Amino acid sequence: KCAEMIKREPQKCIVFEDALSGIKAGQRAGAKVIALATSHGREELSADLIIDDFSQLKWEQVEALLGVYEIPTNHLISEKCFQRNI
Repeated sequence: KCAEMIKREPQKCIVFEDALSGIKAGQRAGAKVIALATSHGREELSADLIIDDFSQLKWEQVEALLGVYEIPTNHLISEKCFQRNI
């Protein structure tokens, strides 16, 4: 739903999630998923990328996941999604 709200294809979105159900939902939607190993161990997670915290994330990894070199900054975070708790 968030991808629709910001008028982006799910394949061009990244879901950051630590819950197993959220990871699966992101994958089912067709988005790339970066799992945070905060609530579950790495061995329990299945995602495009697994990190322990955001300090481990490099911009080059984001580019590689999306297969792009430039992402419009107005599409990095959608306030609408956070406000609606989607």
